[in-house]
Amino acid sequence: MLNYFDHHDKKASNEHFLHLIQVANADGVVDKSESELLHRIGKRLGFTDPEIDELILKRDPAGSPLRYELEERFHQLYDVVAMALADGVLFKNEINMIKRLAVASSFSEADAELLLNLLVNGIKYNKSEDELFQVFKQKK
Repeated sequence: MLNYFDHHDKKASNEHFLHLIQVANADGVVDKSESELLHRIGKRLGFTDPEIDELILKRDPAGSPLRYELEERFHQLYDVVAMALADGVLFKNEINMIKRLAVASSFSEADAELLLNLLVNGIKYNKSEDELFQVFKQKK
């Protein structure tokens, strides 16, 4: 039974990380700041540096995100927005990808728009993930 949960968690972490890579590569290049953030998040998810490098080179996320509890989905989108902002520029294709990922993660289109604005502004003003999550829950 524990193997099921370990496998499920590893698969979820892998899919989440591949989505972050997809966002980092949305402008066609994974720059140094994005790579550093990917390594930091990848290590937090339990990946080694060689695994992270291999996944970055692969850049081919398959499947759609799994559906999780609201807080987990929020934190994953936070990571995606942080990745998109890592190079200091939020490109239109990154915005569109974030919205698609939000909808694919079971957020409504209206919530996806709200989340994008909340997360971009919150990250720019150094608000914590938990603080932004509380604001999001109040606005829902």
